[in-house]
Amino acid sequence: LVGATYALQLNGGSVSNAAGQAVALPAASGSSDPIRLTLSAADGSGQTMLSFRAEVQPGWTDLNGIRINADSLSLNGSGAIRDASGNSAVLSHGAVEDNPAYRVDTTPPGISRNGDFLSNQTHALAVATEAGRVYLVHESVTVTDLASILNAPGDLWNSADVPASSVGDSVPVPTLGLAGGSYRAYAVDVAGNLSSRSAGRVTIDGVLPAVAEVRLSSSQGAQEGWLNAGDVVTAQVVFSEAVSVEGLPLLGLQIGQALVQAPYTSGSGTNTLSFTLTIASGQMAPNGLAIPADSLLLNGGSIRDAARNDALLSHGPIGANSGYKVDTSSPTVRSLALSADDTALEAGDFVYATVTFSEPVRVTGTPELKLRVGNAEVMASYVPASTEGPSAVLTFRYEIAGGLIDADGSSIPAGTITLSNASIRDAAGNAAQTLHLGLT
Repeated sequence: LVGATYALQLNGGSVSNAAGQAVALPAASGSSDPIRLTLSAADGSGQTMLSFRAEVQPGWTDLNGIRINADSLSLNGSGAIRDASGNSAVLSHGAVEDNPAYRVDTTPPGISRNGDFLSNQTHALAVATEAGRVYLVHESVTVTDLASILNAPGDLWNSADVPASSVGDSVPVPTLGLAGGSYRAYAVDVAGNLSSRSAGRVTIDGVLPAVAEVRLSSSQGAQEGWLNAGDVVTAQVVFSEAVSVEGLPLLGLQIGQALVQAPYTSGSGTNTLSFTLTIASGQMAPNGLAIPADSLLLNGGSIRDAARNDALLSHGPIGANSGYKVDTSSPTVRSLALSADDTALEAGDFVYATVTFSEPVRVTGTPELKLRVGNAEVMASYVPASTEGPSAVLTFRYEIAGGLIDADGSSIPAGTITLSNASIRDAAGNAAQTLHLGLT
């Protein structure tokens, strides 16, 4: 070991190095070459105990312990060992076998740590090639020896014991309380040798992902901001960082008075998660869809960042969005009315019928409405409105033909509006119910 001192007891009177020269005591270090221990005048001359010293050098290894071979004491040239009377010392001596109290190890241990992201509520795993201790050290710490680690601030490093039974296995190093940032792993063996830093980094991330925004993002099948049964709406939750999803989280959407759960559909690995809902029959939201506060649910799943930190799910509300109104109810006929150009109609005059629906509708093509004039049933054709846009009131017109006689006045028999290739729909695309009562 560095600075180790080894002593040889010489029996008899006091000992002096009369020549003032160094003498040597070779000792075995486990290699084929002996270690040469040197004696100076201050190391016991004039006494019965001589001390020989050697500083451990890189590359020396003796895991069984240093031994002293028999008769290994030599005068090293012109050196001398004599008693006070000038008698030269007899240098022969027995061997000292391997002493486990003086084992030599100058080989740094190995350390490995694969790059990873870890929460500061878990552990980092490191693998050492020798028993001792592993250290997780922030990259801002300049590591030159073990003392440089131990003297660093306490939130920049942590360690764990490596017993002999765990050599070569993953050893967990607690990361609780460590500052955020990148860390490297080091190993120190029982002899105090420090390894080089691990090739892989550990990034401590204790910041929990949080909801940054909740929004309605898109729809499929909507017409002018109206959603009908079978149309699809997508809402998104934007987090403060990329997250991974396991399971099937849900996001609550307010549709009128009903809270409906939209299941998660995509976005894992990014910071934006999508939730998709198909509008069902009977759902109504004339003012638009809304997202209540804190309506994001894990539903037995998980939302975590790369460090396995669980996301904070709380978020504010999103009010009714008029761009996502919901109407799954079909328009119905509310009333019918008849009018004419004159009270006494002749050939070429017009009879007008108006049909009022439960809500504004759009018309494509030319629907027809059956009228009764005298004993004849005739078809009145739809007359487009003079203004653009949907209207709840539709007008139909019939031109009186020659030969018709109706002393009692025209009427509308109960039945349905004839569509043929035409259509009558509300803004959401719901087809109108064209069945109506009669009008006399």
